Amino acid sequence: DSQQYLYETFPEVVSPLEGVENEHFIVWMRTAALPTFRKLYGVIDTDLPKGSTVTFQVDAYFSVSEFSGTKSLVLSTVTWFGGKNNFFG
Repeated sequence: DSQQYLYETFPEVVSPLEGVENEHFIVWMRTAALPTFRKLYGVIDTDLPKGSTVTFQVDAYFSVSEFSGTKSLVLSTVTWFGGKNNFFG
């Protein structure tokens, strides 16, 4: 039997009784409408002084080579009405 439920594949983020509650996982699983897209993971809602060092830990669990995909980490600013800022990111 090759059937596997989501909570069996991702037990750390999916409960068999309560479903998915992890916001980052929900956004990641949402289907993108276009072939080139960005998915917001989080927001730094504090001012970073000039020259600050920001460190991220990235765990890459899912291969994208089967469909010639790529992954990137993008830091950006947003304007007063949201969206990406093409000048910065």
